[in-house]
Amino acid sequence: MNNEYPQSLPIDKKPVWFYSDCFPEGAALKLTSVFLHRDYSMDMHAHDFFELNIIIDGFGAHYVNGKRNEVKRGDVVIVPPECYHGYFKQPGLNIFHVLLHKNYFLKYAGDLNALSAYRILFNDNARNVSRNIPMFHIDGEPYERVVNLLWQLDELEQRTNRSAERSDYLLSYSLTFALIVMLCKEYTRQYVSEEHSGDTGIIAASEYIHKNYAQKILLDDLCKISMLGKTLLCEKFKQYYGFTPLDYINRYRVLVAKNMIIETNKSITEIAQETGFFDASHFLKTYRKYEVISPTDLREHALSSMN
Repeated sequence: MNNEYPQSLPIDKKPVWFYSDCFPEGAALKLTSVFLHRDYSMDMHAHDFFELNIIIDGFGAHYVNGKRNEVKRGDVVIVPPECYHGYFKQPGLNIFHVLLHKNYFLKYAGDLNALSAYRILFNDNARNVSRNIPMFHIDGEPYERVVNLLWQLDELEQRTNRSAERSDYLLSYSLTFALIVMLCKEYTRQYVSEEHSGDTGIIAASEYIHKNYAQKILLDDLCKISMLGKTLLCEKFKQYYGFTPLDYINRYRVLVAKNMIIETNKSITEIAQETGFFDASHFLKTYRKYEVISPTDLREHALSSMN
């Protein structure tokens, strides 16, 4: 280990960053944020969202959970929520940051969870301070393709910051999806053996939820689909998603409802009926459990951001 690096870093002046800091309520369609920091250094801090760090130039040290790791061009660091980390730079340490809103994962969970590496790299349980956070290295053609995607995402970020176009947001979603898949593919090539290919039962259960969220879904239904007992099913959902099956269902229904609030002029009653809630009252009660901004304000913000 380079002796020029300190043993630890102080706590930053802003120790915790929240969704509201990086995903403004007025930008309802913004589910990803991408930016390049040049000559980067930052004291210990945490956030309540996932963050991808890809080092594209230079070298330095990354600190997490009381450990210090040297980083260099081609290193990928995946920081889960509530995990304190920081960087000590050497000249020329340039890092791309990709911030991922929780609703992004809910939107694409059905497809991403088919990748065993995704469940390893983006496991919310990685916030446990006794664990190392995911970190690996890419080079050659995979590195070049990843960096090319990052520059495209950076351009989209600047464009949506100037003028919010739905098409640009959708492009940023798809390119971010491609980025995650590329990283998972490379991680699998390096580290994941066939015997750790994951639980197809949990994938089947989550896909069933995504297709049938408008209908009544019972735990027994998910057990039949996954061919798992109730206890094991709940344990696997907590392991892969950080939620119980019921919590996952409600979160996904709220996500679908938010998209309908933003993209349609349907009433709350209509949206509640189409997303599996008993009535508007049941929908609003569940919605408030997961979201700060009201459905009315969400629609107003979405409309104003598109003007």
